[in-house]
Amino acid sequence: MQLLYPALLALLTFTTPSLSAKKPKDAILLSSVKTLTLRSNALTSHRRVSAIPQLKCVGPACKHHAVERMRCTNQGSSYNEEDIEWSCTADMPEDFKLGSTEVTCEGYASRDDPYILKGSCGVEYRLLLTEQGEERFGKSGSSWTGSGDGAGGSKFGGDGEEGVGAEVDGVLVAVIHMILLLHILGRDTRLSKKDGDLDSGQEQLLG
Repeated sequence: MQLLYPALLALLTFTTPSLSAKKPKDAILLSSVKTLTLRSNALTSHRRVSAIPQLKCVGPACKHHAVERMRCTNQGSSYNEEDIEWSCTADMPEDFKLGSTEVTCEGYASRDDPYILKGSCGVEYRLLLTEQGEERFGKSGSSWTGSGDGAGGSKFGGDGEEGVGAEVDGVLVAVIHMILLLHILGRDTRLSKKDGDLDSGQEQLLG
């Protein structure tokens, strides 16, 4: 028994540091974050990489409006404990609605570290136009169509620009046709004054 106590003490001495090692106070598990509040005029905290805006708007509708404050709520994990799904909301005019959102955070020690740097999360969001917004700004003001679930495509100024191009092409064709017609008629007049009658080769030209 007397030999057992020194052995246990030595074992605890070697194992205690690794067992009691703790992450710094600014390193937290993403799964432990319940809500995120982000602002348009603020940057994320950073340690290994450069700071980024807390809110980043993408899409043509961003030229009409930018979200000032957004709140994202942890909806639980999907594939693993740290693969978190978020539900984000923001107050905005009736002309706009949120499309897809993507939350990104800086891994504390590496990109794959389950611990993140506190305050390093940012959101990239797509801003869409509602039906009311499309009436005000036009459908070209939003690159996505549909219900706002992030699916859809883009089309910028399609109908209007194609219509102008068709009109220009029509005018050019008419002008070219008129020039050719005047050229043929002028040649016909010159030949008639000079020879009086047309030979077979000239008949083919006019026929």
